[in-house]
Amino acid sequence: MTGTDLADTFVFTADTAFTAVDTIKDYLVEHGDMLDVSDVLVGYDPATNDISEYVVFTSDPESDDIMMEIDADGTGSEFDLQLVAFIADAGELNTQDMLDDGLLLI
Repeated sequence: MTGTDLADTFVFTADTAFTAVDTIKDYLVEHGDMLDVSDVLVGYDPATNDISEYVVFTSDPESDDIMMEIDADGTGSEFDLQLVAFIADAGELNTQDMLDDGLLLI
């Protein structure tokens, strides 16, 4: 997935997010790039659920990329945490901060 020099929205859908691992090559927080996982999350309620139980960002030990993993139902039992994307050269990403800043769309 490659965006533009402007703010981009990278969209993950329920029918494709878990079929292959994507690579986002130009995600830039400073451009206002967003990650839209709204179609992927099952039963997420910001009033009662912790977003970090659904979406997790960790450093890839083999590169400078960030791994985005999603557990579609959080602490539910139907789904498990699954790698859905590598975000190239993104620096450090914090799930709650991204949600608070409007960069993670749920």
